[in-house]
Amino acid sequence: MSTEFLTTKEFAIEKFISNKLMESSRFDWAVAYGSYTAFDILKNEFKTFFKKGGISRAIFDISDGITNPAIIEELITIPGESSCKVFIPQSGSSGILHQKIYIFDSQSDKCALIGSANFSRNAFRNNLECGVVIQGKSDKNTLVKIDEYFENELWNSPRAISPELNPEILEEYTRLFKQKKSSRQRFTHKAFNDINELLNNLIAANTDYSKIRPNTSYILGLLCANSNSLHPLDVSKRKLTLNFRKQALNSKSKDKGYICANINGEILGGIRLPQVTTQISRIRLICKELETLIKNDSIHNTISLEDRSTHITNIYIHLNFADDSKLWGLIIRALKQFSIKKTKKRTKDVSQFIPTIPKEIIKSANIENKRAFLKGYFDFRSRISTGDRFPNGPLRIALGISTLALKFATELEHMLKDAFNIHSVLEDGTSRGKDHVLRFKPNQDTLQFFSKGWQKLMVQEFIKFNAKS
Repeated sequence: MSTEFLTTKEFAIEKFISNKLMESSRFDWAVAYGSYTAFDILKNEFKTFFKKGGISRAIFDISDGITNPAIIEELITIPGESSCKVFIPQSGSSGILHQKIYIFDSQSDKCALIGSANFSRNAFRNNLECGVVIQGKSDKNTLVKIDEYFENELWNSPRAISPELNPEILEEYTRLFKQKKSSRQRFTHKAFNDINELLNNLIAANTDYSKIRPNTSYILGLLCANSNSLHPLDVSKRKLTLNFRKQALNSKSKDKGYICANINGEILGGIRLPQVTTQISRIRLICKELETLIKNDSIHNTISLEDRSTHITNIYIHLNFADDSKLWGLIIRALKQFSIKKTKKRTKDVSQFIPTIPKEIIKSANIENKRAFLKGYFDFRSRISTGDRFPNGPLRIALGISTLALKFATELEHMLKDAFNIHSVLEDGTSRGKDHVLRFKPNQDTLQFFSKGWQKLMVQEFIKFNAKS
């Protein structure tokens, strides 16, 4: 393990972050304050980082009103595996999130920059800042402790919340930020109390499982996407299994096993990622997000990931819900709306759940619940492939729906049209004993259904291609 001392002399801290983004596959960072001007300096490096499959998780303090909401918006919408959370201390507490930690992972090693520099142009180019870089193998004791600190004390803090699943927090923060006379001015006591009260209300709402919220709507989307993997006997034991299984992409070309779109010999957007490792990485992140959610419900809930991938992606997520779980009641209410049919699976008679969009989702007046439900479904059942293109026509997105679930396919078709004005074409696979398929031409509005990662990257490139065609 080695250490290095950095200062802002000759932009050394900025250059360090720039170089590490180009070298690394993962970037976890927690800083008190962030600005869009800093992101703008490193915009090209971030784009390259995400195009090669990089994963970023950022967390900022917003209690003082100094972090620019534009950087938060950017990090939750940029195509790529980018997540962002915001932090607000409890009212009356003296402790804000004041860390400046930048953690980079690559195939060969891990390093962490810890110092005084916020993620801002001033910190990179004007202020007198310094930091220490700790670098070595990821299993070294100090680096392990830094990782665990970020994961447990910061990212999974009860006071850290996702603006992606809770857009109210970003809307209110943006309103209060714009009310200030200058970007460097801190919030008034009233403004802090307003944003703190909203956060407390969201935390309470997100753990009230008697009502639908976007975080639980996402889980219901996952249930519908994984109806084939759910078994009545498991459900009776409070167990669920989610299965992400994808055959090799581009199987009839030299790009077999890669996530890419090869059109007339050119790789769309320069994106060509190894399929299995990229998809495994995405599902592992989903598993981590689910773990946070179910542990907030009950510390006795458990989750595990089983990787059976070979030349194809085949991953199982196993969830077990404890007797004191309140979230399980919401899940059961949804599953009771599913029907169960007998079907044959590998010559055996099995009982299979047939999904339906839960009434709580359909009737919800909150559009975010519908959006989160679709994200859950899209994460497991969307297909982003040139194979769904019209001959010489636009590139399209496809959703797979189980053969026995034609009614559910029409429900999805209507939700996309009625709630989001997305017109899709339903291909009925009943007569051929194949999955039903919903296809639609992507646009900027359809990006909202893809949480993040390679899916969002490819959809963005599909949109660009269609606009030029």
